[in-house]
Amino acid sequence: MAHFYGIIQGKGPNYVTRTGTPNSGLITEAMGYKGRIEVHLYTLAGEDHFEVRLLNHPDQPEFSKDLVSGVLNTDFHKEETNA
Repeated sequence: MAHFYGIIQGKGPNYVTRTGTPNSGLITEAMGYKGRIEVHLYTLAGEDHFEVRLLNHPDQPEFSKDLVSGVLNTDFHKEETNA
């Protein structure tokens, strides 16, 4: 059974999925002409974590900026609202 699960939907009518394990993690990228976003899910010390980075388009000079990271567990955020 998959520990991590990713879904991609684009121009076509169907979704594409990928899975990851605690050992492999899961990395996804979404790209435009002027940049891309990378989301990395992984397990560290028994907890699931995430990292989101802003990266350059592969044809551009190297650029990377960490946007957000944390523990992937909504139990920590039950008091927050989506407002």
